[in-house]
Parts: sequence; structure tokens; C-alpha cells
Amino acid sequence: MSDGYKRLEVWKIAIRLSEDVKREIGKFPKIEARRLIDQLLGSSISVFSNIVEGYKGGTKKEFLRYLKIAYGSLNELASQLLYSNKVGYSNDEDYKKLRNIVFKLDRKMAGFIKFLERDDKEFYFK
Repeated sequence: MSDGYKRLEVWKIAIRLSEDVKREIGKFPKIEARRLIDQLLGSSISVFSNIVEGYKGGTKKEFLRYLKIAYGSLNELASQLLYSNKVGYSNDEDYKKLRNIVFKLDRKMAGFIKFLERDDKEFYFK
């Protein structure tokens, strides 16, 4: 089983982001924020999981499709983090740290997607 996806910068950032989200939601009020906690955890896991699933698809086309799904999950996560800050579950300092990681990953993923979409570029799965 190839684990070449672990060399991808977008995957490394995504899994660290999910770990940070998990730590942050541990501070939320459990009963009141239960649904939001599930959403945050789900979307953060979806980002790195879709990167792996696309990578394992073995074709550039399949990889791009899943990267775009992961990118959508990242944007979903960004809006959920903003909401959690607005309603007071996350303090400003913690929110800004997570937001900065999200922005970094957003830029990396957008650039990686554009790179792969170029017709003259091939991506090799090893």
C-alpha cells in the first residue's frame, strides 16, 4: 500500500489542521455546541481524507476531483470556525490561529489544483 500522499504538503497541513480543530472543539460547551462540534470535526477530517482518496484513485483526473471536494470541505470548515467564534465558543486568539492555517492551506490547495489542471503537467503517483 503506497502512502506517497504523506509527502504532499497539502495533506500534511490538512492533518495538522484537523488535529488543531479537535483540540479547539474540546473547549466548546458539549451540550450546546454538539451539532457544531460534529460539523467541525467532520469537515476537518473530510479535507485530508479526500486528498488521500483522490491520490489513491491513481489518475490525475480523479485526484483533481477529490482535491476539489477537499477544497470545498476546507471552505465549509472556514465558515464553521467563523461561526464558532461569532457565537463565543472560540476566543479570538484561537480562532485567528486556526484561520491562518486555513488560509495557508487554501492558498496551497488552490495552487496545487491549478498546477494539476495544466494540460502539460502530469502527476505521477508513487
